[in-house]
Amino acid sequence: MDFSLAEDTKRLAEGARAFLTQENTVARLRQAEQSSGLELMPQIASLGLLGIEAPETLGGLGLTAVESAAIAEEAGHVALPEPLTEIAGLLVPMLVHLGRGELAQSVAQGHSAMGIASPLCPFAGHARRQAQVLIVTPRRVALAEPKDCLNPPRSSIDPWRQLARVDLEAVGEVLASDEAAHEACQWLNARGAVFTAAELCGLAHRMIELATDYANTREQFGVPIGSFQAVQHLLADARVRLEFARPVVYRAAAALAQIDLPRRDLLASHAKLAATDTANLASENAIQVFGAFGYTFEADLHYFMKRSWALAGLWGDREFHLQRLDAHVFDGGAAIGPGTSYRQEEKRHD
Repeated sequence: MDFSLAEDTKRLAEGARAFLTQENTVARLRQAEQSSGLELMPQIASLGLLGIEAPETLGGLGLTAVESAAIAEEAGHVALPEPLTEIAGLLVPMLVHLGRGELAQSVAQGHSAMGIASPLCPFAGHARRQAQVLIVTPRRVALAEPKDCLNPPRSSIDPWRQLARVDLEAVGEVLASDEAAHEACQWLNARGAVFTAAELCGLAHRMIELATDYANTREQFGVPIGSFQAVQHLLADARVRLEFARPVVYRAAAALAQIDLPRRDLLASHAKLAATDTANLASENAIQVFGAFGYTFEADLHYFMKRSWALAGLWGDREFHLQRLDAHVFDGGAAIGPGTSYRQEEKRHD
């Protein structure tokens, strides 16, 4: 069975990487204090990336969450400041789901600036630039004005984030309530976990690349440190972890198309947990390769480390997702263990 991405998806991701790598360089990341972090939004919108899952009738690409995950991974690979993942993967699909197609189209075309928040991610990025905030809770979904729901911006470990906590009880135009709101919130939380996981995979990949490049150029005892077995093991361990995490993330992305899938939340938790652990290992091992230099501002590595640490706590932290998976396994909900496997073997031989 072939679990690789479709060729069209690969080409879309390659095109996004070429654009993002050229436009969002590390030199640009070093200009955080002089930049809004939104300069690339017109170009991103013109490429259709904000409406990747929007129907073609609304001017979107009409693609799936798998393609959104691929783009989110590329955004992570360059530590993109622009909220591409939030808009394309969360906000636009949610507005379409709620029957607000015209507003979704306006957002996807870059005409309307909006943020989105839920109990698992009660922060709005680029807070000073938001015209509206979509607040999604289990009890209601509402569109609120920034003056009614945003608290003063606060600093973050990632200087590009420009966060403000959202008052989830703020008044606004109610778009859904009760059971419909609960369903929408659960769906949003799953999507948030999956696409954040995809970004974390991209960040892990970039940190491994940076550490590998450094190991091939930094010399000790007259040879590159990449020739030392201990350094090779650090990089290999991180790369293996990444290769095991990516299929988990894309499996969860494929499951998002089925909103009522009972295992959807479990798959999303597995994805977020696997990607978080991968990014943590990549950052730790990259620091080991860089040595003391890796902690300095001059090392490009710190931008990607800080972004990964910030994303690790969004849309459910490690403990949240681990508890969900633990409950499923230890409450008897998971069909695992030798007894299950043996019974299946017996059935095949009957």
